[in-house]
Amino acid sequence: MDDDLVTQGKSIVGHLAAKEGVTLAMVSGGSAATIGSAATIASAGGGIAAAFSGVPLLIGTGIAAAAGAMISQMKYNGRRDYLRNMYKHEIAATLGKTADRVVDSDIDLVAKGDPSRGIEANKTIAEGVDKLKKSRNVGILVSALSILATVGLVMAFVAPMFVGAASAAGGGLAMEAGVFAVKGLIAFSVHQALEKPIEWAGKKLFNVEHTTTHERVAILEKEHKQGKTLSREHVLGAFVGANQELNQFVISNYGKQYDKLSVQAKKAVADIFEQYVPISKITDSINSGVVRVSELAFSVEGKSSGVAPGSVPDSLSIVGKARGKIQEVGERISKKLQQHPNSLVSKTATPAQAQVAAAPKRAVVEYDNTVPKRSFVDREMDRRATVALNPSHTIH
Repeated sequence: MDDDLVTQGKSIVGHLAAKEGVTLAMVSGGSAATIGSAATIASAGGGIAAAFSGVPLLIGTGIAAAAGAMISQMKYNGRRDYLRNMYKHEIAATLGKTADRVVDSDIDLVAKGDPSRGIEANKTIAEGVDKLKKSRNVGILVSALSILATVGLVMAFVAPMFVGAASAAGGGLAMEAGVFAVKGLIAFSVHQALEKPIEWAGKKLFNVEHTTTHERVAILEKEHKQGKTLSREHVLGAFVGANQELNQFVISNYGKQYDKLSVQAKKAVADIFEQYVPISKITDSINSGVVRVSELAFSVEGKSSGVAPGSVPDSLSIVGKARGKIQEVGERISKKLQQHPNSLVSKTATPAQAQVAAAPKRAVVEYDNTVPKRSFVDREMDRRATVALNPSHTIH
């Protein structure tokens, strides 16, 4: 999963502009005046490379690679900020400090744990931080290799094609600018073609292709802030992803990873695990705003951060607030139509439908994250032999 899908694409535009600007300025060549004018449409990274147009190619390429590494570090810093803000209330409750004073070192402390202080390691947060670091390393590697490969290919095969082209056509600044533009377009295309396979290989090498539980929780939080109602099947996905025993149970009985199951199969799995994990209770508490979505990072491990239910106001995005208002208006209109004696809805509604419409909303049950003596994973494995399942039956 791409981290930028979770962090809502922060710094993507700046990252791409700088990287492509560096590559374009490095391989296009031309006079200092031509490259200098092109720097106005390139990125900051491109401008740096353009300023060193008289420096030997090897040094210039090193500068370009360093610029790419700097951009990767900037993206990493932004993602760390997102992770810290996401868990700051849970970290603050765990460490006994205020949320606005939580820093990255606090995140690392809870991730790794400290037995001397009675702080248990949080695997979910630890995996999230570890993947961010690996993704940064992949970004640096991909930037360096793709820039080096692009420069090498363009200088070896493309640049010779333009030798003497400007002189043969009479030279001049306009011709040099045209040559620069063509070479830049070719360089851009070559770089785009090379980057994807290099990135794929880098992700394979650093093992950053799998979806972490932190990413699952982050997506749930993003959807909640947008005003979407979370399903218990979606929430259960975080529990299954965080526990190898649950994951293996699903695979052995359904023949697939949980994420690849059909909607019907996920509902069946949720019905089974409802006996061991209060999924419906947890989901109701999250949807109502009583419990923060980020608490799942602790709940999936059978722990509690210590944040009291309802103590932190639920925060919705502008989209989420707008969706909530629209839903409220729709519910009021629907209620009035059902209550009006001459309403088509009231006339056509069956007794059962009328009873459902008149019934009050189910009270929200608070999920207090009580820490069990034995985790639900252990209890599930002990009771697995008693669950009435047909192991030969597979739902696709």
